[in-house]
Amino acid sequence: MAGTPEYGYTGWGMLFWDRKTESRILLEHTELLPDQSTMSLIPLADGKLLGGAGTRVGTGGEVKAAQAELYVIDMVTKKLTGIRRYFQGRRNIQSCVWGPKGWSLGWCHSRPTTPITWMK
Repeated sequence: MAGTPEYGYTGWGMLFWDRKTESRILLEHTELLPDQSTMSLIPLADGKLLGGAGTRVGTGGEVKAAQAELYVIDMVTKKLTGIRRYFQGRRNIQSCVWGPKGWSLGWCHSRPTTPITWMK
């Protein structure tokens, strides 16, 4: 579970919940993408997650990250495994979805909204 930061904060982490043991692991934004928040997630076929992040802050927070990033995180190790890609001038990757032929797609928040591709 992830989302936007609360009042006065910059960056937000991600919560992993184990339904079998009813335990949680909380990763701070500094362990993922410093000063960013995960805005979208989709599962990948190999047990990893594709995350789209953004620079959005809570009310009263200060924008510190320059641009949005995509990342891959391993669900078992809770570590980033994919190459982070940078999108010049894009502030948020609002949605990640499965596209045709096994491609995962993300949409950047900009004017106009910009579709981007990540990997097969």
